[in-house]
Amino acid sequence: MIEATTRLGQLATLIDAVEAAKELEDRALKAINDVIAIGKLTVPKGHQGDAPVNNWIAAMMEIYRRITGQEPATSVGHVDQPDEGIASGPFIRFLQAAGQALGLNYSEDALRSRVRTILKAHHKN
Repeated sequence: MIEATTRLGQLATLIDAVEAAKELEDRALKAINDVIAIGKLTVPKGHQGDAPVNNWIAAMMEIYRRITGQEPATSVGHVDQPDEGIASGPFIRFLQAAGQALGLNYSEDALRSRVRTILKAHHKN
């Protein structure tokens, strides 16, 4: 009788453990959905690159406007020219020169891509 009672107690403990494990699994699955939902509300769509660098470039765009009176823009070398397909322009050179002091050494194409991303976001707002 004592042994049977002990076994029933162990069985009850195992059942409680299985129910607790199931509850943990249910909560974990719900948490995954919550994290995904929060991420969709807080994380910008698409690849945004390095936000501090993009913020610096956006600030440099305003400085460029004030210094030159021109809108920051980029261009690409034309067909049959030595710089064919390479991003360039005064604003790219401005960013490269200003970035050197900060240790930012991005290629012309990388800077152009970031500038276009910033301008695209700005035009949406």
